[in-house]
Amino acid sequence: MGIYHFEIITIITLAIIFLLGGKNNDNNKKFFCGACCIIWIALSGLRHITVGPDTANYKVIFETALKTSWSEVWRSFYDAYMLGEGKDPGYTVLMKIFQYISADYQIYLIFNALIFAIPVSILIYKYSAEPLMSALIFI
Repeated sequence: MGIYHFEIITIITLAIIFLLGGKNNDNNKKFFCGACCIIWIALSGLRHITVGPDTANYKVIFETALKTSWSEVWRSFYDAYMLGEGKDPGYTVLMKIFQYISADYQIYLIFNALIFAIPVSILIYKYSAEPLMSALIFI
């Protein structure tokens, strides 16, 4: 739990320096949101396999997808969307496509963190009048 306390303290400190110190301009808001994005990517993408109840299960699914042929992937995709049998075939397709880049699960966690944290950070930057509050609520 200590890392999450560190994350909150770091984000509040960044906000004090860049947002609340009387220098509330667009560049400071951009830097703050970018720093939050980097923190979220690091926390999510560099986590150990034992962090969280699902990380180990998803690693097993990732390794299974690595050994699964494309014909089996497309068959399960068809079965799920056309016959209503099976679950999450799009996720398997995403993993198979990613496995052309890397078969390392840690790199895949970083990839997932990127596709999640970047849009959230952009949304906070563009639409939040209070980026600190938005970041804390997101945490």
